[in-house]
Amino acid sequence: MKYQIKKRYTEEIMLEGEAESFKEFIEKKGDLRGSDLRGSNLRGSNLRGSDLSDSDLRGIDLSYSDLSYSDLRGSDLSDSDLRGSDLSDSDLRGSDLSDSDLSGSDLSNSDLSDSNLSGSDLRDSKIKITQKDEIIKALKIEVIE
Repeated sequence: MKYQIKKRYTEEIMLEGEAESFKEFIEKKGDLRGSDLRGSNLRGSNLRGSDLSDSDLRGIDLSYSDLSYSDLRGSDLSDSDLRGSDLSDSDLRGSDLSDSDLSGSDLSNSDLSDSNLSGSDLRDSKIKITQKDEIIKALKIEVIE
């Protein structure tokens, strides 16, 4: 089957090719920066080390996927399903993860600077204690002592 991936802002075709499934097509590509993959079902994908920076990933299903060591800087992952995903050691600086389901995900050693986690479900997620200030800021909550 033939597949295409368009650029986030211009709708210009940036990648096209053939594969058994869309998931297989995506897994073969390492550089997906600036892509428009909103609403895609990529559940259980192996995207370890992928470049998805500045991509439109709104409403995407990446549950139980390996996104470790990936570049997701500036990407819009709002309203996404990331349950049980491995996001360890990923760069999430400036990304929008608002209203996403991150329950059971591994965020250890991820850079969440300037990201937005407001309204996200982080139950049973793994983070390092050194990330707690980043998480609190990204959740847009105020800690009162």
